[in-house]
Amino acid sequence: MYLGPSNGWERIHILSLFVEHMLLGFKSEDLQLKEMVLKHMKTLSRVLEGKSDVKSTKPFEAVIEILKSCKKAAVDLLFRFGVHCGVCMREPGEPVDLPCHHMFCLTCIKASLDAGQTSCPTCRQELPNDFQLRVSEDLRSTFKKNGDFRRRCNGFFIDLLSTVCFKDNKPPSKEVITHLLSYLKIETEHKEVQTKDLSPFDESPDKNPVVRSVILKLLLKFSFNEVQEYLQQHLSTVEESRFVDEGDKSELYGLYINCLEDAMWEKMSLGSDKAEDLQSYNKEIEFLHFCLSELTSISETVSIQHLQYVAQLRLILTMAAQLISDKLSGKVVPDVANDFLKMVIKLCEDSGNDWYRVYLIRKISEWQGVELVQSLVKQTEFCWLFPEEIKKQHNEDGGLMDQFLVYDEEYKTVRDAVAKALMDGEVEQIEEVLEQCRASPRTRAVFILLALFREVTTLYGSPNTGLHPSAEKCEAFGELIQGSSYLFDKEMRNFASALINNKLGALSIQSGQTPADNIVIELVIHLAVILLTTNNVLLLPLKQLGLQPDNMQVFIVYIFFLS
Repeated sequence: MYLGPSNGWERIHILSLFVEHMLLGFKSEDLQLKEMVLKHMKTLSRVLEGKSDVKSTKPFEAVIEILKSCKKAAVDLLFRFGVHCGVCMREPGEPVDLPCHHMFCLTCIKASLDAGQTSCPTCRQELPNDFQLRVSEDLRSTFKKNGDFRRRCNGFFIDLLSTVCFKDNKPPSKEVITHLLSYLKIETEHKEVQTKDLSPFDESPDKNPVVRSVILKLLLKFSFNEVQEYLQQHLSTVEESRFVDEGDKSELYGLYINCLEDAMWEKMSLGSDKAEDLQSYNKEIEFLHFCLSELTSISETVSIQHLQYVAQLRLILTMAAQLISDKLSGKVVPDVANDFLKMVIKLCEDSGNDWYRVYLIRKISEWQGVELVQSLVKQTEFCWLFPEEIKKQHNEDGGLMDQFLVYDEEYKTVRDAVAKALMDGEVEQIEEVLEQCRASPRTRAVFILLALFREVTTLYGSPNTGLHPSAEKCEAFGELIQGSSYLFDKEMRNFASALINNKLGALSIQSGQTPADNIVIELVIHLAVILLTTNNVLLLPLKQLGLQPDNMQVFIVYIFFLS
């Protein structure tokens, strides 16, 4: 049967993608997996003989079914009873293999045995008297193989979408798009909708949004009007669900906004052509005029149009932050860019929404550093960047200098990392900066505690609670504190937690405190940090008196008997 050149080449291309992602690179001990993949490749070849246009429904669904069958066959080869713990029905992080070969999380099976069970929770086979709970390294290795195979499948799936389904800048059929959007959510056996299963495979939630974001970005390559109906359809499904919690909704909204913004950036090429630059800036100036004229009428109901509006505002603010950063670096910006900046300033001043300013400050801090941004509050040209509350606080404390800078550059680097983490939420960077310090571990502990006070605790001094650290940020910092290699004892960790939550008793930062109050508190905090991190025996009585005065009498008796 003659298939025609287009169909034949498309079939060859899909098969070559399958070979590249699914077949190459197997180790000698994975011969069974390789043979299984070869069988599925032959099936795929037969399926594509009739029609290989995966822009249409039947060929697309046929390829996906083969891919899912291949993944399931891999699971059946690797695991005797599936990939889930028999108690919590999730993939075990620390897998335990019972003599009957049923598999459980270490914590799940331990809880079962602690409750008095002496048999397997799945098959009820009695456990030997000498059975010891231990994580199976063989199972860990098997889970790694399974993860590697899942990545192979996802790699093929993404390449199939990018190079075949959406090739020639033409979207696939409506049915294929609807099918793709179904991967943005999953219904469980209890009919609960979840938004974290992000690939064609339903066996386990994948917390990495790579597949989901690729689908959205591919759709958004085309005119927004062409795909708006599909995106709104998916968004409405999530909105109307009784089972999707607010956290999942927020995650999905954020994903949409990021993808919409990325699509806008891809269609913009600032700096490459003056005529295009002029057109881009004029287009965004026009949008800002619209924002300012419609401030009271813009609906905050979550719709795809509203998310596009937010995405375009973020793009505009990022453009403005780049222009300000260029000015700070001494670069000359074109006149139309200055007109654009004036409109951004007007938006910040007339909208009554300080989050526009906060977004700009975060972006500029990423590129120019926290300390430089803090200095801008004194400059007439840039003071508009800061909310009135910040300027008022700066005037009240006279822009009080960080007294802890006596610790020199390494402390400043740690402090800047804390400030940046406070803005972008990526607290892991603090530990990375600490690792690069050359100071002793004790001194690094001093750095992090003082930086937490300076950058986090002092924010509680604002009467505007919106400027205080959010609960989410405090939680992220709390996790960092509990896992930090440099806050190496319980006292340090407790003190660090008190700093981020401003639970310092008489030393707590409050609105209305005078500059003199702030200086005294800084001095006392500094003393507390030194006492917490010292092992000097001469300072132990002072440490006891300052941090545990109730136990001072017992401590003195103890010292007396020691002497």
